[in-house]
Amino acid sequence: MSSTVKTILLIEPDCDLQRAIREILETFDYRVLVASNGRQAMESCSSHAHLIDGLVVAAVLPDRTGVELVDSLRALSRHVPALLLATFGDDETREQRVASGDVDLLRVPFAVETFRCKVQQMLKRPLDRRTAGE
Repeated sequence: MSSTVKTILLIEPDCDLQRAIREILETFDYRVLVASNGRQAMESCSSHAHLIDGLVVAAVLPDRTGVELVDSLRALSRHVPALLLATFGDDETREQRVASGDVDLLRVPFAVETFRCKVQQMLKRPLDRRTAGE
């Protein structure tokens, strides 16, 4: 890992899963900001947009889908890479976005090493880093 610490905004409504994922990310030396829903994520992004290097987002949230939240967060700040965590079923919109390469997908449950690799791949992905106002 590079000497620069990367910051991940983790959006996961399940407290136990959120805690486990946060611990995994911290074990691999990522700085982690957490939110349980879209509203909290938007607030965190508003306050820390310049720090966030990637998003790890539950595909289903209490107040919107993970894809909808990724779009809202990207409109608010900049185009950041995103990894959706899916626990069940197929969502056509989500699958189309994954197929287009706009977001990555990881099915839960996952192996820690698989998760680490997916996060690294997500952060290395070349993206349009323009701010929303440009």
